[in-house]
Amino acid sequence: MLVESTPKQLEEALSRRRQGASLAGATGLTPAAGELEHLVALAERIERLPAELAPPGARERARSRFLAAGDRHRASWVHQHRLPHRAARHPAPHHPLRNLFLLGTALVIALVAGSGLALAAGLSEPDSQLYPAKTFGQRVVLALTTDPVTKAGTEVDLANQRFQDAEGMAAKGKGGLTVSSLSAYYSYLRDAGAKLSGRDVHDARWKQVRDRLIAIKSKTPTEVERGLTEHNDTVHLGEVRQLEKDFAADSKRMDVALGVGPPAKSPGNSVNSPPSPSPVP
Repeated sequence: MLVESTPKQLEEALSRRRQGASLAGATGLTPAAGELEHLVALAERIERLPAELAPPGARERARSRFLAAGDRHRASWVHQHRLPHRAARHPAPHHPLRNLFLLGTALVIALVAGSGLALAAGLSEPDSQLYPAKTFGQRVVLALTTDPVTKAGTEVDLANQRFQDAEGMAAKGKGGLTVSSLSAYYSYLRDAGAKLSGRDVHDARWKQVRDRLIAIKSKTPTEVERGLTEHNDTVHLGEVRQLEKDFAADSKRMDVALGVGPPAKSPGNSVNSPPSPSPVP
């Protein structure tokens, strides 16, 4: 099957042929070499044709015939393709952020080479070769999100996915991937908590993301520890427990900042006085 060549390739092949190169040498080893050989040979046969001067006025007559034929085709197309009249609509509103998100999504799909591969990457686990494409796409979507509350919600979702990845890797006995997934889980939780605690407006959307964060961060890596214990992976088991211990203090501070933890005791409070209820925004 012949591969279509480009005008530049044909021009370069003809130039090399005029400089004395063989036909094979002029076309080279490009995929379009077969078609280039036919075109170069055809050009040489045309050059060998006897040249005769056209009669006077031939150029003008040829131009007139060409333009007349074009007018007939255009008139025929117009009469055969009558389109119904439609009322004009206002132009669609311009949303720079939405356009940027679509561009980023298209870039991610292009990087994973098609929708089928993109779906496979989205379902991949940390021990898969497609997992880096999945995490890269998630980072792109996260980077394109500018609203802090929405970004915190995305980080909560990603934290939940990393927790599931940690459980899956622990069940397979892959301690290194288990620790990295669980570390990413805690990192996403910390980032989401920082964004939510830095907001002064606690509307319904903020509360919804806050509640999801509290629910997901309350998970304990019981299955993770059980999987590593069954595979006698004491080294990574110790790292998992250290990650959980390090996050415990951050989790308590996060609860207070988000309005779900116990209130700080004031110096005037009596030891036996009951704690005042913590207001939940």
